[in-house]
Amino acid sequence: MSERPYPNPLNRPRVWLRRVLVRLAAPALRMNLSDPVGGLDRLTALNREGVGVILLMNHFALRDPLQALAVLFRSPVLITRPILAPVAYHQVLQYGRFGRFITWILGIEVMPVVTADTIRILKSRPHGGTGLAEYFAAGAAALAAGEIVLLAPQGARTSRLGRPHGRPIARLLAVLAETEVPRFALGFIGFSLPDAINYSRERVGGLNIGRLYEIRVGQTVTSAELDGVREPQEAVDVWAFARLAELLPAAYTGAGETDSQN
Repeated sequence: MSERPYPNPLNRPRVWLRRVLVRLAAPALRMNLSDPVGGLDRLTALNREGVGVILLMNHFALRDPLQALAVLFRSPVLITRPILAPVAYHQVLQYGRFGRFITWILGIEVMPVVTADTIRILKSRPHGGTGLAEYFAAGAAALAAGEIVLLAPQGARTSRLGRPHGRPIARLLAVLAETEVPRFALGFIGFSLPDAINYSRERVGGLNIGRLYEIRVGQTVTSAELDGVREPQEAVDVWAFARLAELLPAAYTGAGETDSQN
């Protein structure tokens, strides 16, 4: 296991900054949060015991990772934990040094992942950045330390939930098994816009500043409870997408091919 860059939990100044930024960003990240099964409470209880958290979410807009942080930071325990998050390499370039400084000071480790969209936009494969294999290896170290790992299994912003592609969840679980991470928990969050009938990039793919998000938190599942869906390898991804679909409106889960967007 590689050494993590932050103590667990974060120091008080970083936690204080998180709380301040959540309050300042509240008007921009408006949300109607529904958690009927107590998924966030269970994630909090498990993480308090040192269990690492994998947060699975759907992804249609640039705002989604920020909204995920706003949800996590409602927990008095999760707000104190370091977070590992993947961001497309070309988007990291757009954020610049200021964006990297903000994530660093907040205890969020951003890994720039080279995606197919990155290669298409930059017209070549960049020398920097990482792949999903490196992200999953870093995720295993984070989870072993009781930290939080974000994962949007669609792999990019998409106008529909679509179907599993590339088995990202199965691949991550395989790395966790190889590195002997003993315990972890899966959390599920579904993002949607109550007034949206079309989730195309042109309509809702940006930051959606000030728009109301409808957020549903699903049932938390522990590593021990996953035993029944790990085989065959494709099963866990199909199962996870079905869990996400339960949290989303028909406008986003409808039939049709998923479109990768930036």
